[in-house]
Amino acid sequence: MVVALAIGGPLQGGQDYCQWLLYIPTWDILRTRSGPGAYRGPENRLQGEIMRMGSSLLAGALVLTGALCNSTITQAQETVKVKIEGTELDRQELLKKLNKHGADHRMRFELADEGFAYRIDFGTGQRQNGALAAMGAGAINYSLAQVSVFDAKGTELFRFDRANRYTDAGATNAAAKEIIKRMLKLQSLKASER
Repeated sequence: MVVALAIGGPLQGGQDYCQWLLYIPTWDILRTRSGPGAYRGPENRLQGEIMRMGSSLLAGALVLTGALCNSTITQAQETVKVKIEGTELDRQELLKKLNKHGADHRMRFELADEGFAYRIDFGTGQRQNGALAAMGAGAINYSLAQVSVFDAKGTELFRFDRANRYTDAGATNAAAKEIIKRMLKLQSLKASER
């Protein structure tokens, strides 16, 4: 008989996680029924000592594994305060997507009206796909997101559009990924200048 034991789990924000499956051989120790085939104890003293040592080693491995998992869990996330300008729906959707994709880079975004590091002008909308309309497909619309990012002093850092998405949520998702990518690139450039 084999018993599986899982230790660990997902971290806050969907970050890295520690998870181990530990298989514990139980031999016939856990049998409690009586009659033929019931567990009657170790065949000899040496077999009993081996079983007790195995249990002690297993307990030690569990404690060590738990300590290693906890040490990797405590890695801190960077909090980035942003001011997002746009409609309330666009603001909330962008913040959700920034936090979703920022977790992969240990970044957590918070809305702030003062003391922010970045100001993001953000909006979504629909445009007609001119190429499809020219081919006689009619009014085929697509969603796009327009982004301008400024630092706290008001200097424009970057600007881009993400278009040709089927939904506003898709355009917002693509914009959030690009914002994070460009923020990380700016941070690495500033670090290399020092």
